[in-house]
Amino acid sequence: MKITAHSGCDGTSMNSMEFLEHAATLDIDVVEIDIRKGPDGNLVLGHDATLDASPVTLEEAFRFIDKTGLHINCDLKENGIEKNVVETARQTGFDLEKLIFSGSVELRSKEKRMEEIGETQVYMNIEEIVPGIYEKLAAKDTSSEDDLLRAVQMCAAAECEVINVDFHFLNKRFKEICGQYQLKISAWTVTEERDIEWIEDLGVYNITSRAPGLVREILNRK
Repeated sequence: MKITAHSGCDGTSMNSMEFLEHAATLDIDVVEIDIRKGPDGNLVLGHDATLDASPVTLEEAFRFIDKTGLHINCDLKENGIEKNVVETARQTGFDLEKLIFSGSVELRSKEKRMEEIGETQVYMNIEEIVPGIYEKLAAKDTSSEDDLLRAVQMCAAAECEVINVDFHFLNKRFKEICGQYQLKISAWTVTEERDIEWIEDLGVYNITSRAPGLVREILNRK
């Protein structure tokens, strides 16, 4: 099971060098950063449209993380910037096999994915496949089960190996459906001990957490 440190984990500032430097000291697999375009059009770290006065650039993040051997999950906050991220990775020499996409990512066929974003991995957010799915699930809309199945089928048909889901909506039935289509699950954002234990028991592929050290501690108990 992979452990991803959510941006701003352990009380650090989100999308900051402080966060990246802290994450580099942890026993984890992946760091998650939020990516969008800055005012000058260059890619920077930032969750919201209102950016810090001097945001960390994606180039800076790649160069720092490249020294650690960790993978990076670029959680895209704008549509259509995957190619720009890949171009920045190539310019900095960052290994594309250590690059993961999540967030506002287009669901592509494997052939198109390889052509456009190369040897990268995608944690495909379920709400990007079926918009409004979480609202339906929260309202216990009976059609939501059909939507879940459709999302899994579409993800599997595109040969995208990992589906990214808010952990609150995970259960054994959904895990079984994903298993039928050989689809792995990434769960976000799991932080409380009881939730981490339950999600770990469910057997997901990746846990994204604001308390990654606690996740590692719980996994080491097993």
